[in-house]
Amino acid sequence: MTEKLIDEVISEARERWDLGGVIVIHRVGSLLPKDQIVLVAVTSSHRESAYLANQYIMDYLKVRATFWKMTDIGGQRLWLDMKDSDKEQASGWCCS
Repeated sequence: MTEKLIDEVISEARERWDLGGVIVIHRVGSLLPKDQIVLVAVTSSHRESAYLANQYIMDYLKVRATFWKMTDIGGQRLWLDMKDSDKEQASGWCCS
């Protein structure tokens, strides 16, 4: 399900900008604090298109992709919700 959503956002980004290569890697499983979780790499013949597409994809991952995030605090496992600041950032991209 998550891979399908990642493919969807890549397609959306390609519709908005003239892009070359796009790669998204999102790690799964147990991670430690400060571990690198996601890589988004975008190429384009124009730097601004690559920057904007990269930010668009990252914002999508933060609020629309189905990642289940659990943390362990003092032996207690808790599900994490998305941050309001992430929702606010992503709201500027879409009008649907």
